[in-house]
Amino acid sequence: MKIGVDYYPEQWDRELWKADADLMARTGVRLVRLGEFAWSRLEPKDGEFDFSWLDEAISNFSRHAMGIVLCTPTSCPPLWMYETYPDIVQVGADGSRLQTGIRAHRCLNAPMFLYYAKRITEQLAKRYANNPAIAAWQIDNELESYPCTCEVCRGLFRDWLIDKYDDLNNINAAFGNIVWSGEYSDISQIQPPNAYPKAWQNPALCLEYTRFSADMTAKFAHDMAMIIKRENPRAKVTTNTLFSENTPDFYKLFSNLDFVSYDNYPPVRLTDDEGMSSSHAFYLDMMRGVKQKNFWVMEQLSGPTGSWMPMGPTPPSGSDKGICPPGNGSRSRYRHALPLAYSQQGRRDVLAWSYRPQ
Repeated sequence: MKIGVDYYPEQWDRELWKADADLMARTGVRLVRLGEFAWSRLEPKDGEFDFSWLDEAISNFSRHAMGIVLCTPTSCPPLWMYETYPDIVQVGADGSRLQTGIRAHRCLNAPMFLYYAKRITEQLAKRYANNPAIAAWQIDNELESYPCTCEVCRGLFRDWLIDKYDDLNNINAAFGNIVWSGEYSDISQIQPPNAYPKAWQNPALCLEYTRFSADMTAKFAHDMAMIIKRENPRAKVTTNTLFSENTPDFYKLFSNLDFVSYDNYPPVRLTDDEGMSSSHAFYLDMMRGVKQKNFWVMEQLSGPTGSWMPMGPTPPSGSDKGICPPGNGSRSRYRHALPLAYSQQGRRDVLAWSYRPQ
């Protein structure tokens, strides 16, 4: 098992990089993930690329024989892109564009976003795909089946339904649209689920839009991976995933990727609710089953979940050594060592999120 860290050199003074790498080497770190959210540093202006700092960071770690997991930064387009092409922002169920805030506001189907996403991925692949320091690639970050309702997604959804059902009569029959006189007479009448409560909407429509969104997410991951594979067919490519509000179809998402990687954030507060589980054993077992082989933990909780509100507490001392449940109920406290836990569940490499010595 290799132990690694997620590191964001763009967030720290350059003077710290060497000392950080030296300390990682002394503590047994073998893998370092880089570049996940760094698009604004890699392309500070449209078409102006700066890889010098990333070259330096990779060299800094490779001198210690640490493998690099290099990420494509497409989860976080730079603000200049949002300002120039506001139509790349997702549209919510209420028909309004999302307000840009933290990350992942882009629509994966927006033509201009795809143009820039492919371009930055091509630039990275041409520069680093054959670098021996690169151990693996990560596409984007925590991709979800985003329920965007922009005009592009509406058109693609209609095409997706016609491809699946052949014509409107079959769609009407599959959706049960005769109920409440909801039959489509023209393809333009097909709309994504809206902001009404789901109880007031056609469940077949909601299900199919979720499936469509999952297919679009899987297609995006596949297309980005193929850009890297064109430069180096032997490159190992994954994306990191987790259970979320818009959980993707894991089987489709990873079908054309080389291995599964999962972001493991077990709760720092154990629940007293008998119907709830504080164990992530199920999630880890499922990740092993997606491709029927070992997987990576690309992000492992190693401190408070401080990037979200409300601020999480600092985990008790030593708790990051215990991720494996003894198996005697949903409220079990974890007691076994992390390497033992993950090796039992088919985990191959673990990267702690995120690195900063105290």
